[in-house]
Amino acid sequence: MAAVVPVIDVMARKVRTVDSGEPVFNALKTIISFEVGCVIVKEGRDVVGIITKGDILRNAVLKDLNIKTLTCKQIMSKPVITIGDRATVEDASRLMSKNDVFKLPVVNDKGELIGVVTSSDLIREEPVHLGYLKELIRARYVPARLRTNPR
Repeated sequence: MAAVVPVIDVMARKVRTVDSGEPVFNALKTIISFEVGCVIVKEGRDVVGIITKGDILRNAVLKDLNIKTLTCKQIMSKPVITIGDRATVEDASRLMSKNDVFKLPVVNDKGELIGVVTSSDLIREEPVHLGYLKELIRARYVPARLRTNPR
C-alpha cells in the first residue's frame, strides 16, 4: 500500500502575492523576479484569485491592454480553488483534475494562505501513484473536449 503524502509536504511555502488593486505589471514583475509560475491575489487577508503567466498573456497582452493601468482584479482567475492543509497529494491531484487547474493555494483551518501546490510538484514528488497522476497528466495535456471518463 502506498504511503499517504500530505500536500503540505510538497507545497511551496514561499508564496508570492499581490493586492487585487495593484497593476498587472507588478504581478508580472513578481512572477519574473522570483521565477514562479503564479501569484496569489489577495484583498486584505483573503485569497480572491490567482494570476499565472498565461492569464497575463491571454487576458492582457493578447488584447493589447496596458498592464501598467490594468489591475490584477481585472484579469485574475476567479473564483480561486483552494485546498486545505490537511489534504493529501491525491486529494490535490483529483481537485486539479476536476476543476481543470494546475495550481492550488493551500490554506489552513482559518483560511489563511500558507503555500501553493502545483501539478509539477505532484508529478515530481509522487511517481509511485501512477493512477491519479495519469489522471492529472491527462487533464493537463489532453484538451477537455477529447477526454473520456476512464471509469
